[in-house]
Order: sequence, then C-alpha cells, then structure tokens
Amino acid sequence: MDSITYYITLPIIVFMVFCVYWFNKTTRGKQVLPNYLTVLGILGTFGGIVVGLFQFDTQNIQESVPGLLSGLKTAFLTSIAGIVLSLIQRFNNYRQLDDSSQDDNP
Repeated sequence: MDSITYYITLPIIVFMVFCVYWFNKTTRGKQVLPNYLTVLGILGTFGGIVVGLFQFDTQNIQESVPGLLSGLKTAFLTSIAGIVLSLIQRFNNYRQLDDSSQDDNP
C-alpha cells in the first residue's frame, strides 16, 4: 500500500473502529451505528476519489495514473470497511435482540 492510501485509509478505519467502541455504550448508539459506519465508508469513498482526481494530470496521463489508482484504492478500502463493520454491527444487534427476547419468554 502506498503512502497516500495508507495515510488516508488508516485514520478513517481507526475512526470507524472507535465509533464501534463509543456507540456500543448505549442502546440508541447501537441502533444508529450501522448507518454511521455506512456513511463513513461513503465519505471515505468520495474522499479517496477526490484525492485521486487531484493527483491526475490530463497533460501527463502516464505519470498521473498511479496517483489516481492510489485514490481509488482508498475509496474502495474505506467502502469495504464501512460496509463490513456495518454488517457485523447489525448482526450483533439482531443477535442481542433475539437473546433478550428468549430470556423474556419462560
């Protein structure tokens, strides 16, 4: 992974993991967390595309393609991280809801 992808993707994913920790402290936080993770993934996608486009030079296409691809790597990695973490959180929410409903029924 090149430095641009690393320095953009890593903080976004670390922030997502921090959100998982922070929002899981309350019931309402657990409910909204999957949506926030998806939104953060989409924001990372657009951020990665913007970074890639800023590095793209139409006058020198051959030399600017690696920068564009670096931005696209960031875009896809943050999208995947947001979606995967969101799915994991949704699964945990449903599992906890199912466990609590089984505890209520004697």
